[in-house]
Amino acid sequence: MCGLLSSVSSKKIDQFDHALSHLRHRGPDQLSIKNQTFQGKHLSMGHSLLSFFDKNQSSQPYTDNNQSNYLLFNGQIYNYLEIRDYLEKKHGVAAEESDTSVVFHALKTLGSKAIELFDGMWSFVFIDLDQDHIIACRDPHGQKPLYYCTHINDHLYFSSEVTPLKVLLNDKVEIDPIGLTQFLHFDYIPAPRTQYKEIKSVLPGQIIESKFSEINLQSSTYYNPEEQLSNINTNYNINELRRILVESIHKTSRSKIYPLALSGGIDSFTLCHLTQKTLKSINYSVKFNSPSYSEQNTILKTCDFLKTDTNDINVSDIDIKIALNEIYNKIDIPIGDTSLIPNYFLTQKISLNHKFYLSGDGLDEILNGYNLFTALNLLKNKISRKFLLPLTQIIQPVVKNNSSYMPMKLKLSRFTRVKNQNPHLWLPLWMSNTHLSESNRNLGLNVTTEELFEPFLNVPKTLRNNVEKCMSYQLLRVYLPNGILMTRDRASQLNSVENRSPYLNKDVFNKLIIIPASHKTSQFKRRKKILFKINKKYPKHLLTEAKHGFASPISEHLINNSNTYEHIFNSNLKSYKNKWVEHLSLKQNNKSILWNLIIAHKMNLI
Repeated sequence: MCGLLSSVSSKKIDQFDHALSHLRHRGPDQLSIKNQTFQGKHLSMGHSLLSFFDKNQSSQPYTDNNQSNYLLFNGQIYNYLEIRDYLEKKHGVAAEESDTSVVFHALKTLGSKAIELFDGMWSFVFIDLDQDHIIACRDPHGQKPLYYCTHINDHLYFSSEVTPLKVLLNDKVEIDPIGLTQFLHFDYIPAPRTQYKEIKSVLPGQIIESKFSEINLQSSTYYNPEEQLSNINTNYNINELRRILVESIHKTSRSKIYPLALSGGIDSFTLCHLTQKTLKSINYSVKFNSPSYSEQNTILKTCDFLKTDTNDINVSDIDIKIALNEIYNKIDIPIGDTSLIPNYFLTQKISLNHKFYLSGDGLDEILNGYNLFTALNLLKNKISRKFLLPLTQIIQPVVKNNSSYMPMKLKLSRFTRVKNQNPHLWLPLWMSNTHLSESNRNLGLNVTTEELFEPFLNVPKTLRNNVEKCMSYQLLRVYLPNGILMTRDRASQLNSVENRSPYLNKDVFNKLIIIPASHKTSQFKRRKKILFKINKKYPKHLLTEAKHGFASPISEHLINNSNTYEHIFNSNLKSYKNKWVEHLSLKQNNKSILWNLIIAHKMNLI
C-alpha cells in the first residue's frame, strides 16, 4: 500500500506538500516529491512509500535517465517477473527487479496495452511528456483507490484519497446530495461519485487519459465481467482449480510465512489449509464480547482441525469507543460498513510485525455466497411465492427485535420489499437501510429514484433477464469495490499495512466466475460447494454452523453509549429522533441508518 498525488497546472501549487502529508499513513517508509516545468505546464508528483523491495528500486515518482516519463504507482503486480522476462525477450527492454520498474517500462514500451499483462492490484498515473500523454488506471476489481478532479480547466489532480484533493481545491467543495443519499442507503458511495461534487473516483477496470498540454479527459473500460457471466462453463477440473489457487496464494504472499485474517468460514480456512505443507500462516482473529458477533468457537474448531493457533484480538465496547475517535478523525470518505472496526483492530495488531496480510475478500461475490441468493431462490419458486410471502407479511410485525448482526425482523423486511420489483432493483432494495422519501423529507433533499439507484442500473442487456447473473454483476461492479474492498483498504491504511486477496488474482477469478451458480453454492444454506470439493478434507462445523458476518456490535454500542450521541438527534438530526428512540427502546433495530447519520454528521456532511 502506498499513496500517490499528482498535479498538472499552469502554475506551481503552493499547498502540494501539505496535501501530500495527508497520505503519510499509506506509506510511512518514504515521502518524496518531484516538481518539473514542461512547455509552460507545472508538474508536481508526490508519493508515500510502503516498501516491500529495495527502497531505491521502488522510490517514486519512478523515471529513467531521460526524465521525460514518470510513474506514480500504488499496489502489487504479482506476475512482474514474467512481464520483466517478456519485455526483455520481445522488446529488448531491461527493467529492474521490482514491480514498479516493470510497470514503468511496460507502459513506456506498450502504452495502455500493457495493462492487459498485469495480474494484481493497482492504481497508477503515468506521464509521458514526449508523447504529450497522461494515463491513469485502476485495477479490475477496485482493490486500490484512485480519485481525480479538474480545476479551472487547465488543472488536473489525481490522488489515492479524497482529502489531498480537497486541500488542493482550497476546501472549496460542495456536498453531493446524491452521493450523501447513496451513503445513507447503502453504507458507501458508489464510484464515480464521492461525497463532493468536484471530486470523482476512477471506476474499477477504467482508464482515464488526457493530453498533458491540454486537459481533456477521455475514459475507457478495459475490464467488465459481462462476458464471463454470460459464458458459463460446466467443463472445469477440481484439481486444476486447486492448483491455481495454491499458486495464487504463493504469488500473493511472496513469502514462506504470511499473516492471515482467519474467520469462522471456509474462505479463510481454504487459504490456510491448501498451503499448510509449503507455507506457514500466522493467523489473526477478532473477538467481540457480544456472542452474536463473535466467531471464536468456530475459529477454535478450525484451528483444532488445522493443528494451528490464532492470535486473538479481544475487543470491548470501550475499545470500540476509543478507536472510533481515531478512525473517523482520519478517514477521508464516509464508510458505514461496521466491519471497518474489526478490520481496524485486526490491522493494528498485524502492523506490529508485518506490512501485509491475506484475506478471503471477493469470494462471496464470485460464488454468490450471500443470503440474498437464498431469498432469490424462494422468490423464483411459484409455490413459495404463493404461500411464503403472505405468511412473511403476517409474522413480520410480531417478530421481536434484537441487537444481533442480522435480526430476523430485518431479514423478513428485506424479503418482502423486493417481491414485485424489477430484477436489477433487487440488490439495492435488499441492501438499502432506509426509504428515499424519508431521507429526502428529513434532510431537505430532492434525490430521484433513478439517481439513487444509478450505479445498479448499468447492467448489460445480456444479463438483465437472468436475476442471478444480474445481481452477480452488481455485486462485482458496485458492492465489492465500493463496499467490501474500500472498507478493507481504509482500515488497512490507517495502520500502514496492505490487504491482499488471492481469490481476486486473474487466474483464480477467471476460473471461478464462469462456474455455474448451482455448482458454486448450495441453494438455501449458501454453502460454497466448490470450495469443499477443492479442500477434500474439512471440519464438519463449516457445513453445519452458520457463518457470522464480519461486523461489529454497533447496535449495542449505540445503546450503551447513548449519552455520547444523544445530542446529535436532539439538534442537527432532530427529524430522526423517532428512529433514535425506537432503537434505544428495542422497538426497532435502526442501527444502520443511525450509524450512517452519525458518521455523516462527524464528517460535516449533514
